[in-house]
Amino acid sequence: MKIRNLKQTMILVAAFAIFLSLLILFPNPPVTYDTGKIVRLGTYLQIRVYCKNQQVARSVVIQAMEVIDQMEDVLSTYRPDSQLSQANQKAGSGSVPVSSETFELLKRGLEYHHLTDGALDMTVQPLIDLWKQAETKGALPSSQEIINAIKLTGYDKVVLTGPPTPTVSLAQGAVLNVNAFAKGYIVDKALRALQVDGVMGGLVNIGGEIACFGTWESGRPFTLGIQDPFSESNDEPFTEKPRWLVTLRNCAIATSGNYRQYVTIQGEQYSHIIDPRTGHPATILPSVTVIAPTCLDADALATAISVLGPQKGLLLIESLPSTEAFLIANPQDTAASDPKIYQSTGWRHYQTTQNEN
Repeated sequence: MKIRNLKQTMILVAAFAIFLSLLILFPNPPVTYDTGKIVRLGTYLQIRVYCKNQQVARSVVIQAMEVIDQMEDVLSTYRPDSQLSQANQKAGSGSVPVSSETFELLKRGLEYHHLTDGALDMTVQPLIDLWKQAETKGALPSSQEIINAIKLTGYDKVVLTGPPTPTVSLAQGAVLNVNAFAKGYIVDKALRALQVDGVMGGLVNIGGEIACFGTWESGRPFTLGIQDPFSESNDEPFTEKPRWLVTLRNCAIATSGNYRQYVTIQGEQYSHIIDPRTGHPATILPSVTVIAPTCLDADALATAISVLGPQKGLLLIESLPSTEAFLIANPQDTAASDPKIYQSTGWRHYQTTQNEN
């Protein structure tokens, strides 16, 4: 009995010594900080950090939100004084100076236009406007109206010059709209604001465009969900109920779909994502999710693949490094509860069934 008690005492002493050493090494245990969902950029914003204390967490979150507000001032087409709005206002009548960041973003937009064979087009706004007008009128656009709108679109309608002074000029009637990848770009910028000493992991989510770095508690990856595009709760973004789960480290994910944004004409819903080559809404894939190194890449590719369809879309994904996709097609012979799924070869490395955070 004495030997057993002595062993138990020694174990307790050793455990206590380890505990004291941990307190010396890590006097203040790391904390998690979550803003919850707040309204920004016409959608919701959520920032999560895992860092050494609450003070650091609050500081980096404030910095990230300042970055988001600054980028909205630059890229919003709803603000008449933004750089993009000024370029649109001067279409056909001269060039507009822009920041180096805006210039690089527009260059990326043109690069994605070529990469996707025109499926992603940041001059698609005349077609978007046409379908919105059709909703107001309650009648589908005519073939001639679509042809006329297409004539106002295309990469050749955008001219970028610089350096030393970066400028953009548009052809008469052309309109810039970078919504297909602007949120992803802003997410990337905000995430960089979180990457400072003392922060072990962080995540920025703007309306489903998400990027993360590092890890969550106990070295775990971030667990994120993909919604069912046929769920009855999709009209309320604050009550997301994911059907599929993925785990991510140091990468980004974005989803494009027609289950929240659409126009209704004569009782039929039409996607807000327009194929700039045909002038008609994309209909084959109600949900496209892409994992990529940056959120700009994931955001742009998700929109483009919604237009390209599953076959061409997956061919594109397989040609890109560190990029995967999960595509949900409209059910035909199957029920909406069992939609047709397409996925890239490496998607399985991210999927999980456990929601750890």
